[in-house]
Amino acid sequence: MSPKNEGARVVELDASGEGAHALSPTRRSGFSGAGEFGDNEPTLSEYIGTILESRVLVVAITASAVVLAALYVFFAAPNFRSDVLLQVEDKSKGIAGLDDLSNVFSEKAPADTEMEILRSRSLLGSVVDDLSLTIETSPRLLPVFGGGIYRRHDQDDIARPLLGLSSLAWGGERIQVTRLQVPDGLLDHKLRLTAEGTRYTLNDPDGQVLVSGEVGKPAAAGEGDDRVEIFVAELHARPGTQFNVTKRRRAGVVDHLQNDLHIGEKGKKTGILTVAMDGKDPKKISGILDAVAQTYVRQNVERKSAEAAKQLEFLQEQLPVVKKDVDTTEAAFKSYQLKKGSVDLSAETQAMLDRAVDIEKSLSELELNRAELKQPSPATIPSCSRSRKSRTSCARRKRPSSRRCAGCPSRSWSRFGSPVTPRWPPSSTSSSSTRRRS
Repeated sequence: MSPKNEGARVVELDASGEGAHALSPTRRSGFSGAGEFGDNEPTLSEYIGTILESRVLVVAITASAVVLAALYVFFAAPNFRSDVLLQVEDKSKGIAGLDDLSNVFSEKAPADTEMEILRSRSLLGSVVDDLSLTIETSPRLLPVFGGGIYRRHDQDDIARPLLGLSSLAWGGERIQVTRLQVPDGLLDHKLRLTAEGTRYTLNDPDGQVLVSGEVGKPAAAGEGDDRVEIFVAELHARPGTQFNVTKRRRAGVVDHLQNDLHIGEKGKKTGILTVAMDGKDPKKISGILDAVAQTYVRQNVERKSAEAAKQLEFLQEQLPVVKKDVDTTEAAFKSYQLKKGSVDLSAETQAMLDRAVDIEKSLSELELNRAELKQPSPATIPSCSRSRKSRTSCARRKRPSSRRCAGCPSRSWSRFGSPVTPRWPPSSTSSSSTRRRS
């Protein structure tokens, strides 16, 4: 009789432990309910039938999704990114041979310092002032769909108004306001500017007229803290078209610009900084980045020029003092040379001594000729006369050199820092010995 694998039963005991009853049997292998679930599962044909029965609902949902996607693509404003690269020059000088070790222990790279300068309020504040970023202008558009219609108009002329809404912009309208001054109570509030041909009118949020003016000419109204000033450089729109004009607080604009700029180093310790910015107006963000780069370079040059000017001023102040010290030192050095009887043989002194030696050499040769012509004869009389004249000329040339050499120290001479024996006045030993030999 073969053994059977019976499933174990789970038994629940009473609290008193006196009785027990079986709850349910469980088997160690197999699953008994598989066939029951398989019989109740819907088939593929049932799925298809359900879809066909609700085909109207399915088509409506699909068409709605496609239409909404198309509308989003058409009317959604695209987002652009612009970036600029800046090179940072590391002018810090380290110890020779220990550059790699200093780079390992350096905590802050020069690029980190320049990144903080790019985020500084002084630099970004200059950009805000140069580009007049505190003034925001935009045409008044149809809600929801007006932005897409306005951007799709790519012609230079002004688009015709739709639905008779001539006060709204439909494409081609533009305005440029380079100066706007309003009271503090109107800061960060939308003002309404209405085009009237070559003129315009500026109204506050309540509709009251603030100022009226002409394009290309400054306009002002009010006195004191309530004074309003505006300069519209360009206005291209139909009469009656309205624009939104807002004067932002400078501190708030600088803060937003700090948050919008993405500054980082390209690579690790490369010295190349990347400054990027996202926005919906490609011309505006590219203009801002160009202004940031130009302002950074200009301030860097101005800072270096100021440092060079300070160094030059310091050198000019110290130059008279140093010159006076040099003159005093040279006088003391010359006095010391005269006191010790040594002199530094300069080029002039060397030339004088060389000339004296040449003269003495000529005299020695003339003495030899004189000894040879000691016994006169009719043939040697002209030679004796010429020799006598030459000796007289050499003696005349020798006297100035003798006087100049007399002022030099007679104890020792120094040529290029090493002592030598004086060559003047030369001795007459050679001449005497020559005469003896003769």
